[in-house]
Amino acid sequence: MRSPYTTKDPDKIVIRAVYCFLNQFAKTPASQLISGLGTVTDGLILRITTEGLFIDDDVRGVPQREWDVKAWTLKLVETGDWKAKGLHLLRATVRDQEGKRYLFVLSEEESWKVAVGLQRLRRGTQVRALGVSSMGQLEVKNMLETLGW
Repeated sequence: MRSPYTTKDPDKIVIRAVYCFLNQFAKTPASQLISGLGTVTDGLILRITTEGLFIDDDVRGVPQREWDVKAWTLKLVETGDWKAKGLHLLRATVRDQEGKRYLFVLSEEESWKVAVGLQRLRRGTQVRALGVSSMGQLEVKNMLETLGW
């Protein structure tokens, strides 16, 4: 047995789950990766670089390339929190016809790494007109409750 995965590395944001929604009105995710469920370990991490958003299973050392979001495809990034549950959300909307969105759920302790990563992403040369805003607490709470958090 090992202790739960943690890291102080600002480039590795430990996430609890990531969901992919195929259109802006969908309430049910088309796909999901949940930390500690199935073949995914509790070492599920998000890296935000100048090239985009990348998911890896850091414990197994397995990149989850099908979840990559390239910087040039990003249209909007939103963040929000649900302090009562100690959760933080990052929602990334992609430039495409479907309105594809990725929703990252992480603990409040990891949220400072998101701010650092978003600064890095916006300074990169591959980002095109990326909007950054915050999400209302009611929207965050409703979204998380719908997903079972």
